Amino acid sequence: MYEIGVSIHEENDLYNPLDPDCTLLSDDVVSYIIRKYQEKERSAKFCIHFISDVPVNEERVRENIRSYLQHEIDFQTREHRNSTLRQIRLFMIGIVFIAVWLLAARQTESIAVEVLSIIGSFAVWEAANIWISEKPHIRLSRLRLMLLKDTDVRFTVKDCETPTAEPDHPEETVV
Repeated sequence: MYEIGVSIHEENDLYNPLDPDCTLLSDDVVSYIIRKYQEKERSAKFCIHFISDVPVNEERVRENIRSYLQHEIDFQTREHRNSTLRQIRLFMIGIVFIAVWLLAARQTESIAVEVLSIIGSFAVWEAANIWISEKPHIRLSRLRLMLLKDTDVRFTVKDCETPTAEPDHPEETVV
């Protein structure tokens, strides 16, 4: 199991400082977790381990992490759908321009007719670019987020209160 360790001083370090409700995770924390997650193989089992100086509300942190990841998964799903629609539109526009170019090229040989060919070719190539480079990246990112959503989240509180000297009063105990 691969453990992503996140060290914090207090629970508020996990959240965006501009969010008074403490529901939006900090961009630094999120980017750190996702970067560490992307460095390892997808087949490895993951665990996010928060190490803090003080106790944190574990259930709230877990819920906020899951809601953030679900929001990102939904965003990636919308991006995939939008790129598919953009790809279809560009391909259709390209086919229309190429068809008009084929019909007009028989009747006249002008620069305007050649421009139709260039526009049509460009639109078809842009549609192919979306299909070849953009959509696989979106699918992989969405898959990673879905796998990260199912990871185990653990919490540990540092033991910072170790005595450095003998107590002044023998009946007092230092915890």
